[in-house]
Amino acid sequence: MNFDQLFSGKALLFGFLVWLIPFMVGFVTFPVKSNWPLAFKTIMAIVLVAATVGLTRAYFLSITPMDATQGLLLGCLWAVICIAIDVPVFIFGFKMKAVSYFTEIGIAYLIVPMITWGSASLAAALLQKP
Repeated sequence: MNFDQLFSGKALLFGFLVWLIPFMVGFVTFPVKSNWPLAFKTIMAIVLVAATVGLTRAYFLSITPMDATQGLLLGCLWAVICIAIDVPVFIFGFKMKAVSYFTEIGIAYLIVPMITWGSASLAAALLQKP
């Protein structure tokens, strides 16, 4: 993956969607947090994983050749996009403390590069099989 692909409109748009989908679900399901905080966190993790897996698949369908490094770089880009959007919203908008944000929300974005890296690695390995 060259830098043109990494910073393409598609890569940036999908990174935004990786953030937007869980944010919208979180906004709708936020009332659950007060009564069942662990259920809310679990829902949010599931949504983040589902969004990342779906968008990773859609993104890599048109990328050839593919390797694990591409997946890792893409996932890191998407995680940075998510955190860059989240920080102003949660820290400045909702007045959440930075430590709380990074330990409760930000850390979850480490899932994103793991999924993109694993997916690209598996797809590349399968494509190389005779």
